[in-house]
Amino acid sequence: MKPSSLTSRERAQVEKVVANARHRTHKVKNAKRNLAITRLYAGGRTLEEVGSRYGISRERVRQILRLLGVSVGDSLRHQRAQNKLRDVQRKHLDYMKRIERKYGMSYANFLRINKIVNGQRRRIVDIYHYSRCSARRNKTRWNLTFPQWHDIWKHSGKIDYIGRQEGEYILWRIDKTKGFILGNVRVMKLHTKEKAYKHRLSPARRSR
Repeated sequence: MKPSSLTSRERAQVEKVVANARHRTHKVKNAKRNLAITRLYAGGRTLEEVGSRYGISRERVRQILRLLGVSVGDSLRHQRAQNKLRDVQRKHLDYMKRIERKYGMSYANFLRINKIVNGQRRRIVDIYHYSRCSARRNKTRWNLTFPQWHDIWKHSGKIDYIGRQEGEYILWRIDKTKGFILGNVRVMKLHTKEKAYKHRLSPARRSR
């Protein structure tokens, strides 16, 4: 990292590390070079980069830094990596919380049940969203949450056979005047392809 790329706060941190190392320069020879090594390492350079600049091995650089009381945590490279890791962890935690709020279940349960079924290359939650969107396109009331919808399929024992091909299973409304609500749906088997795809065909195509 070039000094020009450091913020004022980072430059202050580097100078603090160098100032602490200056009190221990009596333990090693060539104090000026060793302080320069400390400044480079604290500023974000790797052991290899510092060693190649002064013609010494990375292990020798490590020994010098240890004698001067410089640890891995004093390097800006390490600090930035740690900050990046914390940001990734925070974003993942926020994502987990959004999933839990959206689907009304723990993230662990969501991962456990959100599997690919019937070789469709779609996960359970994708099929749920597709079913809900299809109902809304047809102006049919949909009041099933994801856990409720999943429980219906799980208790039917046909969750691995969801689909609209012949011999597969769909969620059927018992009373057509009502929407997809608890007590008004059941899992039924499709016996013909005509039933499976009739809702997708336009009137012109149906007449062919």
